[in-house]
Amino acid sequence: MPRIQVRTPSSNGRPVTNMVPMRHDADESRRRHLEQLRERIESDSYTVDPHKVAEAILRRLQTR
Repeated sequence: MPRIQVRTPSSNGRPVTNMVPMRHDADESRRRHLEQLRERIESDSYTVDPHKVAEAILRRLQTR
């Protein structure tokens, strides 16, 4: 099980390690998705929409 260090108001600034349960089916689904992406990139059938990329970057910057 992966361990993630987080800081919370109750941790007095010290990192607290939390255990994060990973579901096997979610892990497998992610692996399959990445494999499909690799295959599309290798076969040149993967296209990038620059407008969607720009929108995603702006969304992330605005949430910080």
